[in-house]
Amino acid sequence: MSVSWIVLLGCVLFFAWRGYQAGVGSVLQRIVSLACGYGAAFVFTVPFAEVVEANTRLQGAASFIASSVLVFFGVALLVNIVIALSMRLVLGKGREPIRSAGALSGTFIGVFIGLLLVWLVGTVKDALLLQDGTEVADTKEDLLQQTASNMVGGMVKVALDTQVEENSPLPDMAAKLIKNPVKVGDDLSRIVGSEDFRNLFTDEHTRDLMSAGKIKKLESTESFEQLLQQPGARDFLVTMSREYQQDGVSEEAAVAMFLSNIWQTADALQNDARFQKMTEDPEVKKILEDPDPMALLTNPKLKELGEIVADLDMEAYREQHNDAAPGSHRNSASSKPVEKKTIYRWRDEQGQLHYSEHKPADKYQAEKIQ
Repeated sequence: MSVSWIVLLGCVLFFAWRGYQAGVGSVLQRIVSLACGYGAAFVFTVPFAEVVEANTRLQGAASFIASSVLVFFGVALLVNIVIALSMRLVLGKGREPIRSAGALSGTFIGVFIGLLLVWLVGTVKDALLLQDGTEVADTKEDLLQQTASNMVGGMVKVALDTQVEENSPLPDMAAKLIKNPVKVGDDLSRIVGSEDFRNLFTDEHTRDLMSAGKIKKLESTESFEQLLQQPGARDFLVTMSREYQQDGVSEEAAVAMFLSNIWQTADALQNDARFQKMTEDPEVKKILEDPDPMALLTNPKLKELGEIVADLDMEAYREQHNDAAPGSHRNSASSKPVEKKTIYRWRDEQGQLHYSEHKPADKYQAEKIQ
């Protein structure tokens, strides 16, 4: 018998016995409490996180995580107390528990908790295999682990579907990540670190195509075609570009639009004065060069960086680069040409990064980025 089956059967027997002892009323009480906590976490986490950020040192992702945990357990505990008091007032003390129904309810809870633990065990097992140099499979060979992964991924997708805009790739991407986090993480590392990916974003020709939103021409480049031929790359990029896959747009065109959008945002960010000033901040440079997870989660300056990205005027950027935004299907020939400025990038003696329209002194190795 595998470890997964031992974990599942252990959970089922434990919770069935606890349900038999406590009775169906107590089991249902806990189920309702957890369900209310789960729902409250998705409804109230964002506004509560704003309160946490305003009154504590927690910022960004750290405040969001802390808020979701506090809301979940706080509401679950409150509902549990209210139900317990209500049942005591209505039914009185010393009532005999309905043991058989309690055992059945406990069994269902045991199956649910057991599958969560099976998913966790499978994830840890995959991480250990990858650490030993063994390739992780795309799908789980164990039917029980596959069932657990599908259940957890489905829960995440359903929860996110209610929180994001229609056609957002986030629910599908999050579900794919949760189902097989080690495999997806390994695939992503390989894609980003591949020569084809680097060529796409470092070649001047493909960068010009992405800047101008010339999707058809980008699709026909060798680096784009080779990138999609990488194992796992196509599925990952197709999932990420889900929001562009409408009105008859092909998967390849949607991926090209998605990659163009990434490059346009990165290029616009490089020329943003606020971003340049922030990257020169010693504290931010230290965190980015030697990342501390807690510092990344709590530093308000990195949250400000996200706000800078959100405030970028991408319409102005696209007008400057003489083409429509990806997906607008506007003919670039109908646009009036816009004179492009040359931007130089270089580092000084202190290692600080600079951007300027004027070429620096010859002692600096300046790179033309536009």
